[in-house]
Formats: sequence, structure tokens, C-alpha cells
Amino acid sequence: MKFLITGDLHSKKGLYWAVLSFLVFSFLFWLSGFLNFYFKYGFDYNSLFKYYFTDPEFPERISLQQLSEDFHINSFLYSFFYLMLSSLLAMTEVRYRLKVSIIILSALLCIAYLLSDFVILFSESLVIYSKLYTFFGFQVISGLMILMVLNHLIRGKTPGKRISLQKIIIYVSTLLLSLFLVSTALIYFSKFGLSVSGIKEYFLGNPEKFKRAKTVSGVMKSFYPHLLTMALFSFTLTHFAGFSANRRKIIVIIGVLLTITFFMENLSSILILFNGDFSYLKAVTFYLGVTLSIFLILSVFSLKKDS
Repeated sequence: MKFLITGDLHSKKGLYWAVLSFLVFSFLFWLSGFLNFYFKYGFDYNSLFKYYFTDPEFPERISLQQLSEDFHINSFLYSFFYLMLSSLLAMTEVRYRLKVSIIILSALLCIAYLLSDFVILFSESLVIYSKLYTFFGFQVISGLMILMVLNHLIRGKTPGKRISLQKIIIYVSTLLLSLFLVSTALIYFSKFGLSVSGIKEYFLGNPEKFKRAKTVSGVMKSFYPHLLTMALFSFTLTHFAGFSANRRKIIVIIGVLLTITFFMENLSSILILFNGDFSYLKAVTFYLGVTLSIFLILSVFSLKKDS
């Protein structure tokens, strides 16, 4: 990836140490993934069942909003984790076919892990095992990728063939970002529904339904992280779509507009607390942001082979 790395890490010491630092943090992220999974779900059938269905005797499915929020966070984290790690692996001297196999297998396991939550809609027992096995599968393959890149750095070998691999990584990362966009839509509709009145009710409350109004401090908990999240999302999609030489200018314009749109959608959550009419701004900017995102996603998948 041009915005991440060059072909040779060893001739540029600053880049070498930056990548090495990233690998250290990647390892910590990978290691803490086991702890996070254990404390959240546990490693046995009963603890996983309790998370998704609360009580074995009187099972009640976890809410769609909670599932969407988990999906939202994980799809963002793993999209960029996969993007960075796969881009670095593509530079190693490992045999090309082996790199392709690892990168594709990692993508499949990552997607399966992200979507495993929604298997709950079809089977109680299947969601437990799919969640557990895809997690360990992705952890094993991503841990192997970290070791392979680290070995490349330490042994100082020359970079291998990576151009075709970059195209695969771009497509897979765009697919993962598409899942993030889907999770954003799921959260929006689970919270607000399809009407503007649903937005007003969520933020301003409804005494008849015993719903309390949101506070500024409460809204800031969502506003703050989404400033960076949506900026990275917009930038990455724009960068990927920008490989199309024929439409580069329009891609840049749409990318800038997408960033502004998502910022206004995020800001509107605070503005609604002072004036409910800003609910219309939130609805318009959300639908516009989704439309622009879909345009960029389709632009990536329509890239010519020689672009």
C-alpha cells in the first residue's frame, strides 16, 4: 500500500523502526484479544451461551442493537488490523503462493468471525461454536503473519513480489470496510428506526414511554471516538478508489464531501439536544454519507486490472 509502506524497509531506518513498533503493538493487540474474548465471552459453551441468551432455562436472545454495536467495533478494528498486517506480509520474501493463501485465509476467517454473531438468528448452538472456532482460527493465522513479518525485518531479506497481492488486499479491506458500513446502518436503524421522530425520541426522550433524554456528556462518549473513526473510514475508501486514474478528481471531491458529511452527522447528535430540528440534519447526512460511501466502494471494486 503506497500510503503505508515502500518496497524496502531496511534501507530507511525511520520506516524500519516504525514498522517494528507497529509489530510490537500488533502483538500486544493480538495477545489482548485472547483476554478480551475470555472476559467477554469465555472459552466454554456455557459462558458463550450466557452472553448470547442470558439464561439456559429461560433463553432470551441478545438485542440487535447490542449485536450491531459489537459488530461495529470489531469490523473497524479488524479491517485496519488486516489491512496493515497483510500489506506488510506482502513485502516479505515468503513464496508468493503461500502469501496469497495466508492473506486469503486470514480474510475468510476475519469475515467469518465478524459475521458469526448473526448466526444467532439461525441456531443457538451453531453461533457458540462458530464464534469460538473462527476466533481461534483468525488468532492463529494473524499470529503467524506477525511472526513472518518480524522474521523478515530481523533477517533483513529483500522484498518479494507484492503488486498483485496489493490488489487482493485492497479488495478484501474494502469488503471489510463495507461490513463496517453495514454495521453503522444496523446501529442507526436499531436506535432510531426509519423516521425523524425516532431520532428526536432517542435524544430528547419520551415521558410516555419512560425514555430519558440524552445528556451532553452521554452523547460525547459516542461523538469523540467517531471523529477519528469516520475520518479514517472516509480517507481509506477515498485512497483505494483514487487508484482509478480516470475518475481521480471526482473521487477526491466525493471523499472530501464524505468526510464533511459524516462529521456533520456526528455533530448533529449534540446539536439535537439544543434543538430537535437538527434531527433532520442527522437523517439527511446519514443517508447522504451511506450513498457516498457506496459510490466509493463500488468505485474500488470496478478498478481496472491495470490501474
